[in-house]
Amino acid sequence: MQVKLSAIVLRTTPYSDSSVIVRLFTDGFGMQSYLVNGVRKKKAAITPAMLQPLTLVQVEAYQRENAGLQRIKELHVYPVLPRLQQEPLYGLAASLLAECLMRAVREDSEQPELFAWLQQQVLLLETTELPAAELLAILTRFTEWLGFKPQFDGERATWFNLKEGRFEPQHDMRSVYASGTTARQLALLLVEDAFDRNDLPGQAYLDDLLKYYQYHLPGFSLPRSLEVVREMLFQC
Repeated sequence: MQVKLSAIVLRTTPYSDSSVIVRLFTDGFGMQSYLVNGVRKKKAAITPAMLQPLTLVQVEAYQRENAGLQRIKELHVYPVLPRLQQEPLYGLAASLLAECLMRAVREDSEQPELFAWLQQQVLLLETTELPAAELLAILTRFTEWLGFKPQFDGERATWFNLKEGRFEPQHDMRSVYASGTTARQLALLLVEDAFDRNDLPGQAYLDDLLKYYQYHLPGFSLPRSLEVVREMLFQC
């Protein structure tokens, strides 16, 4: 059948001399892979620039039940997000977030509420003046949808146990904890839904957060873009 969908671009993989396979998170079918023909041709209707990570698109596709690879008939970018598509630091943040989303969400079923939330987060990343901090805030908020939101009960709990997913008042040498800085920044985000501009998270927070994902999402692998992102986007 032919369907119209809203979608978020996550990854593009070469398929032939002129075609690619694009991985999308869609509002109607969850995670899906689509074949896009003629992308590398000079007069292509769908170009590589339209398939960058976190691009928001409207798609007309041929959808077949139980087919591993679907086909796209038409694709239009809407709305256009110039920062994510043109500015290097925003592009790096988009790449890392797209990789994490693809590794964390595996269902190929309709999830309209999650799609709407992710779409909103993409728009937040586009409009922020602090792409690195906003990336970390989005990945932290995303844990609630994945079922392992950090548990924080009060100011006296100063240590964050990565394995247990909770703040604790004392440091148990048998467990694995985030750094003290990460715990402080995470606690504020959980309460205020924002980081302190005078105490922004950096590489330590990113590393602790990805380790937290690995503990709570079986099979979650580190993003390929991690080293470049750490070097270029996080410098503290």
